[in-house]
Amino acid sequence: MNGHLLERVPDCQAFIEMENFEVPDINLTTRTVINQIKFISENSNISYIGVTDGPSKAIFYEKDNKTCSIITLPDLNTFSKSDLSDESTISSNSVSGESSSVNKFPIINPIGAGDVCSSIFLNLYLDNEIPPLEAFISGLAAASASCLVVAPNSVFNLKDMEEIRSLISFVSFNL
Repeated sequence: MNGHLLERVPDCQAFIEMENFEVPDINLTTRTVINQIKFISENSNISYIGVTDGPSKAIFYEKDNKTCSIITLPDLNTFSKSDLSDESTISSNSVSGESSSVNKFPIINPIGAGDVCSSIFLNLYLDNEIPPLEAFISGLAAASASCLVVAPNSVFNLKDMEEIRSLISFVSFNL
């Protein structure tokens, strides 16, 4: 398998080759990352490149069809209490010591999210369950859901993952 996920491609001037390709709403940083992806792809046998940067947009590149996808993740802080699954509750009252069920606001705990994204992508990809882009998006949804869990790391609720997946959008174009 020639697929790799790269977290945070370094901003290396040697990789930057600004080219004019027509894609709406691409800022200079995104364009730079895309050019870095092109450079890596052209100079290696890597088939898939996924670039993540926490809660920001993600980018996925497929070498065979030279398709680049810009993926927009939902803002986890905008989830209402009803958006979270029933298991997404915390039970404690530190003032009185009484236990109560309180819907939690999204508590961002990004530790292990990259591992979750990689493992879900690789699992779905290797099992040939869905196309590589969809496998990567599912990995992103699982990683986002894992950020809603205080501890342990790399754990997520499947219902939250599915809800987040339904809110992820992307635009694809050929390079």
